[in-house]
Amino acid sequence: MAYVDVDGLSKYSGFAVPTLNKWRTSGKGPPFSKFGKAIRYDTGKFDDWFAAHERRSTSEPPLCTDAKPTPRRTNLRSRRYFKSLRNLAEAAK
Repeated sequence: MAYVDVDGLSKYSGFAVPTLNKWRTSGKGPPFSKFGKAIRYDTGKFDDWFAAHERRSTSEPPLCTDAKPTPRRTNLRSRRYFKSLRNLAEAAK
């Protein structure tokens, strides 16, 4: 059992530091400990977490059931356009 910081886990795992930071803040990444401002990862727990995500096929359902779908972004211009059309139609009544 060895504790490493984010840079150490990046070197150990091959995942980029920004990826590990994003996973940590979203709750999707490996377990970590926080001591004040210091973030530490247990390499043994990382190995267990990584092994739990092993899959045999890309068609298998995702392991993360708490994942939320990404909200669809609409084009602001098209929303304004359709709103103006609605306003014109209401004004014509």
